[in-house]
Amino acid sequence: MYIREDLLNKIKEIFNVKEFTYARTGKYCYNNNDLFIFDCGNETIAIEAGTANFFSIYKVKENADHPGYFYAVTQSNFLLIKDNKTYLRIDKKIITFPGKAFDFTSELVLLAMENS
Repeated sequence: MYIREDLLNKIKEIFNVKEFTYARTGKYCYNNNDLFIFDCGNETIAIEAGTANFFSIYKVKENADHPGYFYAVTQSNFLLIKDNKTYLRIDKKIITFPGKAFDFTSELVLLAMENS
């Protein structure tokens, strides 16, 4: 899992967190999609697996009745890699980073293997 420092710092700033530590995978309650769960101190942020180049990012809470399943507590935003740029959309504002600022390819392969 790779998140370049400039993108990581912007995510921390936008979500107002100091930590952003990968914790585990989980599932989204409503559509069973795979999530990468990050411990951010008092908050939990999920990056929802889309394609190799498109992911959703939002704050989540774990479902107390169904451990490992999470529901969103903020609007869904996105991370996208296109035309050798990385885009982070937060609250309809798009921030552009040069090149590929994140890569979850290895993790997506593992998730696909686990889900088959």
